[in-house]
Amino acid sequence: MLSALEGVGSLAVDAEGCSLSRRGKLCLLQICAPGSGVWLVDVTTLGKEAFTFSVKGSAGKPLTTAGILEERSITKLMYDARQDSEALWHQHSVFPRGVYDLQLAVVAALRANGTSVSHVIGLRKALDLYVSDPESPGIEASRMAHMSIKSQFDTDPELWDKRPLSSSLQDYAATDVQYMHLLRDKLTACLPADTRADWVRRIKSASAARVAECKRVKPPRQGRHRAYAPKF
Repeated sequence: MLSALEGVGSLAVDAEGCSLSRRGKLCLLQICAPGSGVWLVDVTTLGKEAFTFSVKGSAGKPLTTAGILEERSITKLMYDARQDSEALWHQHSVFPRGVYDLQLAVVAALRANGTSVSHVIGLRKALDLYVSDPESPGIEASRMAHMSIKSQFDTDPELWDKRPLSSSLQDYAATDVQYMHLLRDKLTACLPADTRADWVRRIKSASAARVAECKRVKPPRQGRHRAYAPKF
């Protein structure tokens, strides 16, 4: 995986865990590069080595998952990066850089076209709005799989920490990153050409501010206020 990711310009990244936050356990990391498959990094099994294991890069420098996530020149597409960043930083000392939060990109796409936005939406709804099934064969099947599996988390909150991980859970996790690059392209196309560069800059700045919240000493308050769409 590490050698394959060397030199890529962007990655889709997501995480799964038990009550995922600075306190909840990070169990799985999903990574997808454009035009490639999805890599699932088993953090439950590998522990710290999931981020510190290294291979020699083409320039002779070591490549690690932590280094890739922290490399500013590689864009990391994430959807609501807050909880994932909390878990990465507080449990594994990994601070994601170059994050482009697609949840904020949805807000930008709507506001740039004159729509008032008070609340953010989840990834599944964003895919429903902006990515059609003919463009992404299998997206409807993945949506149905999400619906069928989601109920399992209500009865077993430790599900992501159990091994072996079932093939259905692996598929569930993979689909969270599989369509992020297409979603990014769709959202960018929604931005008016004359203000697109400015909106992209604002999304990047707001994304960095979201990720930086993970370094606050005091944990963020949980509640409905986290669903409010920020101003940027």
